[in-house]
Amino acid sequence: MSMPHQRVLGPALRFICLTFAIALLSLLLATEKAEAKARLMTLTDGVIAYSGPGQFYRPLSVFPARTEIRAGSKIITNKNGAFYRVLVVLSSKKKAVGFVSVQANVRYVDDKLEEDDLEKYGEVALVNKAVQVAFSTLQRKSSMINLGYMHYLSPGFYVKGYGGQFSDDQDSAYLAGGEIGNDALLFNKVSGLVSFGLGLFSAQTAGTIFEGSTKLDAHMMASVGARYNFGGSASVSLAATQAVLFNANNSLVTRGATFTVEVGL
Repeated sequence: MSMPHQRVLGPALRFICLTFAIALLSLLLATEKAEAKARLMTLTDGVIAYSGPGQFYRPLSVFPARTEIRAGSKIITNKNGAFYRVLVVLSSKKKAVGFVSVQANVRYVDDKLEEDDLEKYGEVALVNKAVQVAFSTLQRKSSMINLGYMHYLSPGFYVKGYGGQFSDDQDSAYLAGGEIGNDALLFNKVSGLVSFGLGLFSAQTAGTIFEGSTKLDAHMMASVGARYNFGGSASVSLAATQAVLFNANNSLVTRGATFTVEVGL
């Protein structure tokens, strides 16, 4: 009675094993094919991958000659030109979509990457010039607001010039200065940031902003926080801030939080 049962079961098991082997082989071949796709070769040094489809966006990476870059199958065309969508490796754990001009010195060395593979990664699309409004709420019922112009000299490093006003319950002062900072992509459209500012402020009356203050003193500010980017042309940030108001003989240290709104130019 058992022998016929084995003759029926044996072919069924062989069929299942064969089907599984074919599926596994197909998966391995598909994986190998996907990994082999999408190669652009840079022919010269200085090929730039921008964070958006245009040269006014912040560069994500600058490639040396003979670098292979994974690229998508579509060319993005707009008023700024035509661009390849590429995959930029920011670190061992971070990748983002970048854009390389079709006018750049690159050539294909293999088939293009499927667009579905690129969709796994986010587009940062950060502009390299912007106007920023910053508002700080500080201890002792004081606050600071400034308007500044930002210029990114590299993918994350920027310089900023600003002017604004400091005020508390006793007096107010006009201020002006410069700031340097750096932001680094953490995930999707969120980046971490640090900044340091230095400048002068002018109060209406001596001795009102802090004990021993004059009508012209200096200030320093340092902030650490996070920034969220909206669609490539705007961002907001929230950071913990420490400010020092000082002159040659006296100083005031205060802490608080800074909120910024940045709009690209």
